[in-house]
Amino acid sequence: MFRVVIILLIGFSLTSFGAERKLDKKDEEIIEQYNLLKVKADNGDLDAMLDAFLIVYYEHPLLEDKQSEAIDFIINAAVGGNVDAQYNMGYFHLNGEVFDKNLDYAIDWFEKAQANGHKKSFLMLGVTYRHKLHQSKKNYTLYQKSQHWLEKSALVGNVDGMRLYAIGVFKYEQSKASEAVKWLKKAAEQNDAESMRYLGIYYSLRFKHENKNQDFVDAEYWYKKAAELGDKKSIEWP
Repeated sequence: MFRVVIILLIGFSLTSFGAERKLDKKDEEIIEQYNLLKVKADNGDLDAMLDAFLIVYYEHPLLEDKQSEAIDFIINAAVGGNVDAQYNMGYFHLNGEVFDKNLDYAIDWFEKAQANGHKKSFLMLGVTYRHKLHQSKKNYTLYQKSQHWLEKSALVGNVDGMRLYAIGVFKYEQSKASEAVKWLKKAAEQNDAESMRYLGIYYSLRFKHENKNQDFVDAEYWYKKAAELGDKKSIEWP
């Protein structure tokens, strides 16, 4: 059962559309599209509910008077099992957009979405648990939950999941650094400049502690690779 939340309407413009403004052809097409979707949504079409919400979300203030109705649509779509609506509900609660920011609600919705096969929710669960971890006093259980979902994200090929999983290892489990390096290199293979920079940082720190020339060579290699892809922090190295 969906729990009651306080709707903030953050992300929606509160500026009046203005009666004096004349609608152009594009405006009329958007309104017509919304009305067609509303008919389907009112008849229980979950996809139409989500699409109607997204039109209002992206086309405010044109459809400002439809905000409350649109929010009902996305809630009903998510409760009804639409996986993309569930993901979006998680996203909005994570970022405090449309609804009050609430990490527990975000986790609930991302959990529902991933259970229905939404693989990007793996990443977002990892990110949300990481947020909760940062708010706590090094709660190891939250770290484990974050790493669990980030690793699942990494295993299905999500580059952000690979990088964030590695960062977690570097910060909380330094004895497993080789595992972090493995995932950063996998992300680097997909041209992720941030992962390349973190590899540069890793080898640079190893060089400072162990003074092995190969570590300096490796650090220089990864910083240069990241810089070639436009990573500004790497361009500034050393």
